[in-house]
Amino acid sequence: MKYSFRNDYNQVGHPRIIQTLLDHANCVNVGYGEDIVTKELENMVSNLVDGDVKIYLLVGGTLANKLVLSKILAPYEAVIACETGHINVHETGAVEQTGHKILTVKKENGKLSSKDIHEVMNIHNEVHRVLPRVVYISNSTEVGTIYKKEELMDLYHTCKQYGLYLFLDGARLPIALTSSANDLNLKDIYNYTDVFYISGTKNGMPLGEMVVVKNELINSNFLYHLKNQGGMVSKTFTLSYMFKEYLKDDFYLELARNANKMAEYLKEELIKLNVNIKYLNDTNQIFVELNNDIIDTLSKEYDFEVWESNSNSTVIRLVTCFNTTLDGCNMLIEDLKKLLN
Repeated sequence: MKYSFRNDYNQVGHPRIIQTLLDHANCVNVGYGEDIVTKELENMVSNLVDGDVKIYLLVGGTLANKLVLSKILAPYEAVIACETGHINVHETGAVEQTGHKILTVKKENGKLSSKDIHEVMNIHNEVHRVLPRVVYISNSTEVGTIYKKEELMDLYHTCKQYGLYLFLDGARLPIALTSSANDLNLKDIYNYTDVFYISGTKNGMPLGEMVVVKNELINSNFLYHLKNQGGMVSKTFTLSYMFKEYLKDDFYLELARNANKMAEYLKEELIKLNVNIKYLNDTNQIFVELNNDIIDTLSKEYDFEVWESNSNSTVIRLVTCFNTTLDGCNMLIEDLKKLLN
């Protein structure tokens, strides 16, 4: 069986999360988010961010992005995002399917800046162009970089200057929050965004994304929108049980720390081998460039995603996760060392 570095959602989930489902297997609840478990979870999140929130539990990130953006945007409005943003490159036109344009900005590091927002707003300043209404960012980004607190604050204040909403895709938010380079916490995410979500899917839960809404204008009639678009989960309490255990005693951060710790170790060992790392970052995604013959041999024993293909070399993505082991990393390093020699 191949050792997998393909992604951080390739196993069922952490036993502790699965156990909480078994512990509550015979509990009876009201459906559609009206149960006491979901209310307790909402209070738990409000306490974590020290503010009032509404939460909406969904099964996946693409659905979260599509539902949030289509709830906010009028037919003539658009979303600003990095060219590498998930909504632009990995969601099969889900946002465009709702009739909205994505205004993309080319950024090598995957991060938007206030300067980018100013430039887009200066172009889209008359009635014959779509009107920007939302700025979409992800933390961590598609290339594994993270936003620092000053950057997020600057973006948020710029959005307020233009009357824009700031939406943070949190598909790997626990990873970002436990990066060695991070200076943000969950309260900061709440304070400097209008809406964000926390992923369970990519950090040890069987599935689940939790959309956290601060802005009341976004929250208005969100449940109607959720039901209308097919996003409402009837057994919401099932996700709530998992998320309560996930957030309890910062367990979600503990899971993410392992992913980051293994990535840091793997990256250090790759650097020792003089392997070309394509995008330097401080999270659990490592992009490495290797000769095609080496890639072909490695693929027989390890699972990974091909990111860029060239005539002589290929960039692959190695992703560590909540249960990646030191032994697994060392096996890859030793096999790569033999191939390079």
